[in-house]
Amino acid sequence: MQNKMNKRKRFWFLAFVSGVLFVAGTVNADVRADYLIGLLKNGSSYRVKIQAAQSLGRIQCKEAVPALEKALNDQSPHVVMAAAAALGEIGDASVLPALRVANKKAKTAPVKTQLSATIRLLQELSPGTPASASSELMDNSDSSFLVKVDAMGNSSTSRTPGITSILKEIVVSDLHGRSGVEVQAPSVSESDVRSRIKKQKVKAFILSGALIKLNQEGNFIVAKIALNVLTNPDYNLVMMPSGEARIPIDYSAVQAARQQGASAHTVNKLEGEAVASAEKLVLKKLVENLLGKILEAAPDVL
Repeated sequence: MQNKMNKRKRFWFLAFVSGVLFVAGTVNADVRADYLIGLLKNGSSYRVKIQAAQSLGRIQCKEAVPALEKALNDQSPHVVMAAAAALGEIGDASVLPALRVANKKAKTAPVKTQLSATIRLLQELSPGTPASASSELMDNSDSSFLVKVDAMGNSSTSRTPGITSILKEIVVSDLHGRSGVEVQAPSVSESDVRSRIKKQKVKAFILSGALIKLNQEGNFIVAKIALNVLTNPDYNLVMMPSGEARIPIDYSAVQAARQQGASAHTVNKLEGEAVASAEKLVLKKLVENLLGKILEAAPDVL
């Protein structure tokens, strides 16, 4: 059970998942959940629905599962992605059939990536997951790259709780969505890696990194990260790419809440969630860009 909880806490949404967990259980939380479910169902824009889905996932609102499942059919691909990520955070494996149907219908790579990531997570959390899943990964001969994701550090001034875990999960989630890339399971030994390299000619490397900057500047979030590429399993450094980016904070859900007469408490919560969401979006943007460059250069440096 503890292992399942840890997996759920480590789960990260590729494009929309937000930061701090808020535990539902009080009357105020129940009221807020009903309010968010209403926004997800009847929101005036896709941005409002996205923020609602993010918040429902963050508070792990099981009552929202039917609404989130229905949102998998939304016309906006962004809402579909947000709903899928929220279902992963809630961790209810009963939605796996709906996720698989949505994955078959998905027309764009980002949507398929998020749906696939949620499906994998729920399969891992469900009791029927085979214990030998990690060994099955090592038998995947279709992969060109075998990547071990190591620790992520934080040298920024960010006080976002669990920011290093968030960064690591963004990296893992991005890698899972890339064709020809296999994320190395923790239980895989050095000898298994060397055997895989020798027999299947796979390119293996270790990925670590650090958050250098994560600041709010006006209505923007600015971030800088650095990634380290090391040979696997020998830990010889071969690349140190870094990048910086900024994105605007989406306050549309906050504005909608104010227009509908929401309480100051709800508005403040939504403001915090908008900032947390922007932080993750900018980190996702940076990771996506840097990993693309790393995988492009890897055949020549490994």
